[in-house]
Amino acid sequence: MASGYSADESPEAMKQRLAQIPQLYSQEGIKPLALASVASELVQPSNEGEIVGRTQYDENMTVWQLSNGVEVWYQRDAKAGERAYMVYASQGGKAALDPDLFAASDVLVPAAARSGLGEFSGAQLDSFFKKNDLLVIPFVGLTYHGIELNSKIAELPLALNAIFNISTEINLELRQLEAVKQEFYQNNSTFFNSPEGKWYKAINAGTYKADSKHRFVMNSDMTGVNSEQVLQVHKTLFGYNRNNKLVIIADVEPEQLAPMLRKYIASITFSDSQTEELNLDNGYIQAIEPQVQVAESSESGITLLTRLVNSQGMPKLGKDVFAEEVLQRIASARLLTEVRENRGLDYSPEVFPVTQDGELVSDWFVTVKVTKDDLDEVNQALGKMFNGLATSITEEEVTTAAKQLATAVKPINDDPGQRAWFYSRYLIHGYGIDALMDIDATANSITLKDIQQRADWSFGANTQKMIATLTPKK
Repeated sequence: MASGYSADESPEAMKQRLAQIPQLYSQEGIKPLALASVASELVQPSNEGEIVGRTQYDENMTVWQLSNGVEVWYQRDAKAGERAYMVYASQGGKAALDPDLFAASDVLVPAAARSGLGEFSGAQLDSFFKKNDLLVIPFVGLTYHGIELNSKIAELPLALNAIFNISTEINLELRQLEAVKQEFYQNNSTFFNSPEGKWYKAINAGTYKADSKHRFVMNSDMTGVNSEQVLQVHKTLFGYNRNNKLVIIADVEPEQLAPMLRKYIASITFSDSQTEELNLDNGYIQAIEPQVQVAESSESGITLLTRLVNSQGMPKLGKDVFAEEVLQRIASARLLTEVRENRGLDYSPEVFPVTQDGELVSDWFVTVKVTKDDLDEVNQALGKMFNGLATSITEEEVTTAAKQLATAVKPINDDPGQRAWFYSRYLIHGYGIDALMDIDATANSITLKDIQQRADWSFGANTQKMIATLTPKK
């Protein structure tokens, strides 16, 4: 080994540095996690991918770009302890499917789980994951899909290997598919033969077109579902890169993760063919039913649902997600004031938006259980509340609701599992995570004008209204 020193460096300083070399070499380096600690029963990638880019979002957040287009967001957090929290997801879900595959998407996850993975049967896989303290939850929503995972640090290679297996090739046994379909029939029959099920079915049919992803899947839709359709759902959802994101929160050096990402995530192969654009349209009928009445309840009271829909789209960023939450808090406070304080009625109505992430419309529910004698007065209270929200929200209401929201969201800073979900949600739907990095600042940035515009859009003159009642049997 050759050494030297510069013109402005003394020989003595050089000697001191050389004397430190044995100590430096004796220091413990970064211990790689054992890539071999995975199950031989699971499929292993035949080739590794590459990490083609790395950036630092902030001091604790590393972002990797993989050769197959997947983006990995890793946050190092001591609060994670000895565990790792992960969400692998993208936009998609039913919005990525043809309507004739909607029913098959409802049975993909349970049928595949029962059929096993790699050389594991379903029961063996479940037992193996439990033995290794690994939680794996695949999910298919209306506008998104993916896998949630929670593992010990030592089992990170196994968790990422599970992502590779679920993404690339699932097992599907016909007998397991038929068993899942039978359970679906039973659960569906139980629900849709109940008073609430009949009521919600009428509301659903009075709102959405037959080919909307929001329409309920009925037993008749499920009857024709076969293995080929379920496998096609899996291929359509997991076989294409729709700007896929993997969020990881753990307490390990980024360099410990890199080899695993190359082996198990960058090696996932996606179809080269062009994916069809997501259908994020809600599929509302042109004029939703203004009145839905179902007389099937076995109770003496009336369940009232007021629904307000505005199908005119509005873009949504992270701040807008916060603003919708602020508006919900203002609406809830006004609703309780109008019903309880101003009218002296002993009811607890709820108001909330029902749109999915990625959808650009406004769709709000107000639900309450009332007596027949109070129905008209409650409807009057709701009408007054809606008109007031559209025209008279105050600065004080916005400030109060924004503070309440910030207080409610801040616990994610101490909950790595919840935070991984929030990060994933905001990343895959294009909201960006800046809004989550300083929750107080985001909440405080919401202005009275922001809320007034959103309230007019949600409750103003351009909305369609449905009033649905579930009344006692005659």
